[in-house]
Amino acid sequence: MAGFGTGAPSTPFTADRARIKQALARMVGQRQAGRSVDVGHNIALVEAQAIERGDRAMLDSVQGRECATAGSSPGALEMCRGQVEIEAHSLAFDVNRDADQTIQTLRDLFAGLRMIDAPKTLILISEGFVMSDEGMILELGTLAADARTSLYALKLDNQMFDIADARVPINPFADRQARSEGLELLAGAARGTLFTVTGTGQPLFERS
Repeated sequence: MAGFGTGAPSTPFTADRARIKQALARMVGQRQAGRSVDVGHNIALVEAQAIERGDRAMLDSVQGRECATAGSSPGALEMCRGQVEIEAHSLAFDVNRDADQTIQTLRDLFAGLRMIDAPKTLILISEGFVMSDEGMILELGTLAADARTSLYALKLDNQMFDIADARVPINPFADRQARSEGLELLAGAARGTLFTVTGTGQPLFERS
């Protein structure tokens, strides 16, 4: 087992299942509790990506929606519009950084697995990542083939949210799709399959 991020638990190859379970129990994931700015507006991931790419129409649309109750004074409206733009760029930056870290970690992992001259299966458990560069993910498929490793991606289902929360995602389905695309392409490039996990996921582990 190999965890992502500094200080994440890991084990060598072992037949000691109890040791693996203990290491898994210490794994907490890498999702950020908060971004680099205090988020005060409800911006979808796909909206932030479009704004980061320079889509002014999308920026105007999101600013219009999020600043509709900002107040009648020009100063308050302008401040709100500026905050929305900053938050959108911050969200896009964070998800792109997370994707880059995931790709680099997988690149290092495949390089290590290449040293073991035997066929291997890698089970990647993730909520997904945004695909910023298709070529980089296809490169991972080549590295997996060189390492004689097939990859099965288990995408944790994050679609459930509190329906009583007034700040439910603006576009949850598009955001989930954006996070799934990278995993789906990676699994295909590495001769594996993508599964969506709900509940314990035990049947998928048995199939993998």
